[in-house]
Amino acid sequence: MEDAEVVKLLQHYRHDLMNHLQIVQGYISMNKSDKAEQKLKETIVHYNEERKLMHLNIPVFTLWVLQMNIRFDHIKFEYYISTEKKLSHLDNDLKSQCTNILSAVNKTYGTNRLYEISMEIKDVPNSPIVEISFLIKGENRQRMELSSLTHDHVRVRQTPSGMLCSFQIDLNT
Repeated sequence: MEDAEVVKLLQHYRHDLMNHLQIVQGYISMNKSDKAEQKLKETIVHYNEERKLMHLNIPVFTLWVLQMNIRFDHIKFEYYISTEKKLSHLDNDLKSQCTNILSAVNKTYGTNRLYEISMEIKDVPNSPIVEISFLIKGENRQRMELSSLTHDHVRVRQTPSGMLCSFQIDLNT
């Protein structure tokens, strides 16, 4: 990562944090402590998810995730981490697999409409398997072209909330 990219990431990071704090401050100044408390809770949840992401010991993938909202202004990206397993041996493969999914999403949905993507990394109960899923919410919910994803064993299905793309990784292989 180049110095200029690191500075850009830090600027974006600081900008987002300041926005959250200014919203809380605004609610407090309007005597809307319930809204301030809610916004503060949302901010704490966000940074707790970031802490969990960093504890997975996957620095390449972590940087990819943290840069998502900087690189794609048409995507509102959020993530949830529901595993504590160390994934360091999968770092580059995980980034590659997720990059392929995002490329297919951009190809299918385009870059001229805003949409939301929620990524979750979670344990599959009673197994050494971790599942990575992307829920795509937005105006366009057409089924994605599977040809670019099937070789990566990605499942794509429509849900009431949006299009869900997911794949699993067996940590024993």
